[in-house]
Amino acid sequence: MATRTKQRTQGATGLRPNCLSFPEVLAQSVSMIAPSTVPAALIAFVFINAGNGTWFAYLIATIGLAFVCFNINQFARRSASPGALYTYVTQGLGSMAGVLCGWALTMAYLLLAANVTAGFSHYTNVFLSGFGLQVPSVVLFAVCLGIAWYFAYTDIQLSAVLMLILEIASVGVVLLLALLVLAKQGFSIDPSQLTLAGTTPSGISLAMVLAILSFTGFESATTLGDEAKNPTWSIPRALFWSAMLVGCFYVILSYTMVSSFSDYVTPLNETDAPLSVMADLAGVGWLGVAINIALI
Repeated sequence: MATRTKQRTQGATGLRPNCLSFPEVLAQSVSMIAPSTVPAALIAFVFINAGNGTWFAYLIATIGLAFVCFNINQFARRSASPGALYTYVTQGLGSMAGVLCGWALTMAYLLLAANVTAGFSHYTNVFLSGFGLQVPSVVLFAVCLGIAWYFAYTDIQLSAVLMLILEIASVGVVLLLALLVLAKQGFSIDPSQLTLAGTTPSGISLAMVLAILSFTGFESATTLGDEAKNPTWSIPRALFWSAMLVGCFYVILSYTMVSSFSDYVTPLNETDAPLSVMADLAGVGWLGVAINIALI
């Protein structure tokens, strides 16, 4: 009876059960965060309020997420369910809190999908503009959603592996750019950032709203209760390490970006493609093209 019940539960999810290794579960959370897109899309908005304290806002957000992971993992170590945070919140705080959490997650994932789809359209046209071409956004929206649906529907393991490969490649290219920028600056220390010059507590507080939103999706590994191998071991670790690794990435990139634009004619928050500008400033314009392709 128990076996039949488990089979019915797994069959209801529509995804292949017990197939994802720890790296693939980690890839789910990391790719849902989409860290390679944040330097191009969100860090500039964090900079508006935090200024030289942008890196500090991300550091505090990362520490905060570590505590959130600690709380989630109290449940994730003991049970695994496709219901994800909805199930955990219901168990800990009751049905009303669970309903609120469920709707919040639904809105977050819908808005995240809209954001990523718009980003795909924007950076595709940024890349094509170099060839004098432009494609209507609605066409690119359809292409993006169609490709994502195909890989997710075909096989959960295929989509997880693909996400892992793409995110490693894109994050690697962005980190290479950061290293080249720091090398061009002689790896000198930026005292205005380390002393948080011009930064106010209220600015940091406002900036942290977007800094925390930069981690949206880190909890998505909790939805893989059926698909993950040994889920009570792999899911808690995927949550923690996705938040910590991505947080370190944000701190490094935000510091590098603010430093790069300190003497640039156009402020960071007014630049459409900040990573491409950084590549030009570092004398590696070709890397800006590679980054746009990676972001796409």
